[in-house]
Amino acid sequence: MPRIAAGYNSPATFPAYGVLEKGAPLARWDYTPEPLGLEDIDIQVTHNALCHTDIHMRDDDWGISKFPFVPGHEIVGVVVAKGDNVTGVELGNRVGYAWIKNSCRSCKNCVSGKENICAKGYTGTITMGNNGGFGKYMRAPADFAYKLPDALDSVSAAPLLCAGLTVYAPLRRLITQPGCKVAIIGIGGLGHLAIQLASKMGAVVTAVSGSPSKEAEARALGASHFLLSANAEASFGTQEVVLNTISGAEGIDEQTKLSMALLEADGAFCMVGMPNVDLKISLLDLIANQKRVVGSIVGGRSDMKQMLEFCAAKDIKPMCEVMKLSQINEAMDKLAKNNVRYKYNSPATFPSYGCLEKGAPLVRWDYTPEPLGPGDIDIQVTHNALCHTDIHMRIVGVVVAKGDNVNGVDLGDRVGYAWIKNSCRSCKNCVSGKENICVKGYTGTITMGNNGGFGKYMRAPADFAYKLPDALDSVSAAPLLCAGLTVYAPLRRLITQPGCKVAIIGIGGLGHLAIQLASKMGAV
Repeated sequence: MPRIAAGYNSPATFPAYGVLEKGAPLARWDYTPEPLGLEDIDIQVTHNALCHTDIHMRDDDWGISKFPFVPGHEIVGVVVAKGDNVTGVELGNRVGYAWIKNSCRSCKNCVSGKENICAKGYTGTITMGNNGGFGKYMRAPADFAYKLPDALDSVSAAPLLCAGLTVYAPLRRLITQPGCKVAIIGIGGLGHLAIQLASKMGAVVTAVSGSPSKEAEARALGASHFLLSANAEASFGTQEVVLNTISGAEGIDEQTKLSMALLEADGAFCMVGMPNVDLKISLLDLIANQKRVVGSIVGGRSDMKQMLEFCAAKDIKPMCEVMKLSQINEAMDKLAKNNVRYKYNSPATFPSYGCLEKGAPLVRWDYTPEPLGPGDIDIQVTHNALCHTDIHMRIVGVVVAKGDNVNGVDLGDRVGYAWIKNSCRSCKNCVSGKENICVKGYTGTITMGNNGGFGKYMRAPADFAYKLPDALDSVSAAPLLCAGLTVYAPLRRLITQPGCKVAIIGIGGLGHLAIQLASKMGAV
């Protein structure tokens, strides 16, 4: 007899959101699953990730959809029922389920853990009318469920099950030594994970994008170099591996030419995005320079297990935006229009290190931020500096969310945040840019219980975030936001001509910056 978790009633129908006909928006649809087999499990779904493949399947772009069906192939949930022959997972286990649902298990590829290239063809989780995870429950073979490492939270784990695996598998094959030069084309859902994975594998990563606004974020993710796709000629012939993550058909010919041009002789161009078009490759370039063009389709079970453990060990996580399942059509529209900023999840609580009482050491503390206001931003913190005033007041990070009225910074901008969080904005001092002496008093970033940057995220008014110059690396920028400003402002007022004689007393955190600033201002 199958084993069933307490409280689970194994319903005759599973409530879900399905595509009832080609190209149609998803609608509530209760379907009758196949009976629970000896090797099957039921998963109570808690999280799904959404990717372009779900849209391709909705629209039957690849001719492998059968309607009606339930999309969703990056699934996280809890095992609530299992067949008699299931041994790999137990009731209550938190598991992930992905693109592949079954395979022949007997061909040479399956036997070696490469079920993604099963000689007889694998069974897709949502192909040919199979039902995926956009519902309350899902029934599927247990052998393709993966127990998730404790270090991976469920929101982060879901996108890794397809997007993460899709880029991990070819990178693991193609990065053959430390220092391998790898270019990642496209810094979206696949690309932002590929940058992290390749850099943690020891590669020297070049991020390639058509948008200059993505440079700061690409570097924060681990890229050593950044190229604008329209201005990449100087880097032609320099890369050992080029991984192209572009999923849309628009501009694919130009992206293919760019990918091949960036490759050095004997390099490998790997395509993991799946636009519904054929690629145009120059045979002369391919043959004369002994280049390789390869594809990669997700990965097998061995790849999946390695990828999950690698991401858990190296703290590789996607940026997520969390929406309710009832908003699935809105989410698909955003994705199709490329309006999803990777996958930032705007968590209900922000993990941080806080001071819980006067004079106490800092401890892990998850706090609930104020709601994101129309003039606010969320910063994913990458660096903090520490000074005597501290606790958390010199912050560098990347903008991952913004309110409707924010126009000074954009998603992906690398910004600094400092001692002042707000001011009246209307007194004579504020109007002249001297918010530090606001007549009504400024609001400090960490005064009176406000929470600063010693954590993963920070929410604060956008008007006091400062876009950082490209020439300033993040480590150097952080101390400048308070210590640098503290000495720069008076020196700028007091040094009135070249040769001004200035004495700096104390050569510590403030003093060593004051010496540099004063000398560069022409003082003796």
